[in-house]
Amino acid sequence: MLSKQLLFRLGLIFLIISTLGIAFYKVDNITIDVDKKSMQSQMEPLFFLDGSLHQGRLKYELVDPALQVQDDGRVHFDANVTLQHGLEKAWGRVSFDTALVYRNKHKAFYLAIPKDQKVVLTVHGKTSDAQDFRLWRKKVDDVLVDMKAKVNHFLSDQEVYKIGGKHLRIQAQNFTIADAQKTATGVHLLLN
Repeated sequence: MLSKQLLFRLGLIFLIISTLGIAFYKVDNITIDVDKKSMQSQMEPLFFLDGSLHQGRLKYELVDPALQVQDDGRVHFDANVTLQHGLEKAWGRVSFDTALVYRNKHKAFYLAIPKDQKVVLTVHGKTSDAQDFRLWRKKVDDVLVDMKAKVNHFLSDQEVYKIGGKHLRIQAQNFTIADAQKTATGVHLLLN
């Protein structure tokens, strides 16, 4: 039978060893590579967004996303769009930049359109950035705001990369993205 004094000493030795282990083996930075092909493959089969505005008179559908990693680590989206106003139809492209965000709750990375980023619509060679851009003699600002909200809602459910295994350490409870850079295959992330 062990005495109380022996149990206390063993507990104290275990506490000292675990504290030293955390102090010496603590990792300040973790690097992760997220592959562009895996992001693309997760988006393609599920990416179909539709919406309607003005009591259902103006309808749109977004399909076929194409992802491209930029030099600053952001992921650029292009998608085909079909717009319908009554019996009239127009086809074009929608483009926007997304940033990788990390959610500690799920230990996973997601894409999101930053608040300052605009969604750009291109129809008949004209972009919605131009001041004189109109579609069927109407401005499309409310359509772009609706598209941005729907895309952000879709992206908030799509895990791009989940941290696990060697990257998930006991002392690394909260990660922040310190830097994101383009690589030949995707994005290289440096986490604090």
